Amino acid sequence: MRRTCTLCILLLLALGLAGCADDLRPGTFGPWDNTFREPGRGAPRGAWPRAGRPFGGHGPGMGYGRRGGRGHGSPHGMGPRSPWGRFHHLPVPEPYADLTNPMPGDPESIERGKTIYQTYCASCHGEKALGEAEAGQKLDPPAAPLAHTIRRVSDAYLFWRISEGGSEFGTAMPAYKDVLSEQEIWDVINYLRDLSNQTMPDGFHP
Repeated sequence: MRRTCTLCILLLLALGLAGCADDLRPGTFGPWDNTFREPGRGAPRGAWPRAGRPFGGHGPGMGYGRRGGRGHGSPHGMGPRSPWGRFHHLPVPEPYADLTNPMPGDPESIERGKTIYQTYCASCHGEKALGEAEAGQKLDPPAAPLAHTIRRVSDAYLFWRISEGGSEFGTAMPAYKDVLSEQEIWDVINYLRDLSNQTMPDGFHP
């Protein structure tokens, strides 16, 4: 009788283990593996991800996702912890604080600004003003993606930063107040506004 009971217990254990094996597929740590396949679901406490599945970052450009695929978007984040985010809310000093753009953003001004930008700015900020130029990416902090950042700042701010440069903030941005005339700086600003509208999707707000 005792021997018969022992055999029954062993049989039940064997059946239970066989059922668990269906949940533990090769390459997984446990039945919670499916939670990492459904977008928007967090991992339960104590769960482990599937072995060998790399996770991508949540930043717009530098995350690495499945199989090492690189993320899409601007090369660097645009939040307050980005290399430039801490500059966006700086107060514009005198005599720049009350400046308004006197140049209409017409095709002539935009074309002049394009020529100036390509001559003085594109080597660091890139042809698309996304900070994509190799020389600009090697700087610390890297050259700003102006097509993004320009939407967060005023014309007075842009005129100030182009005129005075960024040396007091620890950036490599040179001062152009002795290189470009006031009209030329406004033309560059008009060009950047136009370029940003062409480069960024409608409704984009960095």
